Amino acid sequence: MRCRTGKGMVDLELDPPARTSDTDPIRVDFLPEGALGLAGRTGMCFAPGKHCLGKFALWRRDLEKDLDRLRRHYGSNWLVTLVQAHELVELKIPDLLERARAWGLTSRWFPVRDYGIPTSIASTLMLVEDILIANGQGKTVVIHCKGGLGRTGLVAACCLVARGYSHSEAFEIIRRSRPGSIETAEQEAFAHKFARAYTELMGFGALPHLHPPFHHAADARGEWVSSPRYGRSAPG
Repeated sequence: MRCRTGKGMVDLELDPPARTSDTDPIRVDFLPEGALGLAGRTGMCFAPGKHCLGKFALWRRDLEKDLDRLRRHYGSNWLVTLVQAHELVELKIPDLLERARAWGLTSRWFPVRDYGIPTSIASTLMLVEDILIANGQGKTVVIHCKGGLGRTGLVAACCLVARGYSHSEAFEIIRRSRPGSIETAEQEAFAHKFARAYTELMGFGALPHLHPPFHHAADARGEWVSSPRYGRSAPG
């Protein structure tokens, strides 16, 4: 449908109202409290400051406002960026990594292709180890890609797997926390491979830096409690 406005003819389907950092403040969806069994938190969101036409909206965000909200409102300490270099340019946030550091965030760049998977299990293990160590130190870690669903959900699921969950349990928790997460069969298969590799490496004692696995289950009241196989209780 085309409509005449003060700016001339506008295609309403191709030019939806813009959603900004003011109309839609950036939101972080965190894993359930106690799910990781660590002092810190891990959350998921879309790319701060992005400018693009998404599936449901035209985004024209302000990078500084988004980083300010991540830092001050959510108390974020780490920002894990999963978009590729060309996406940073396309989303008009080429200086995201530098600006995140200027806001006092530890900025970790781990590029993964859109709708894709990491290039290796080994590099993902290293990233997950760093995230969990930060969580163990009480840090708040926020993971993002472009839309905050596929790549973001996959890395968050791997963090849960490293804490003792099966890949299917991890998917359930991630999708309950952020509906629509982990978008492709390839991403699901990668999480399964990650779970196998992690179990094997733990068996060989090849992951000395990670905190001991900690598995939770939901009780009848929907609260998070520890699994008997690890004998630890959930915080708070």
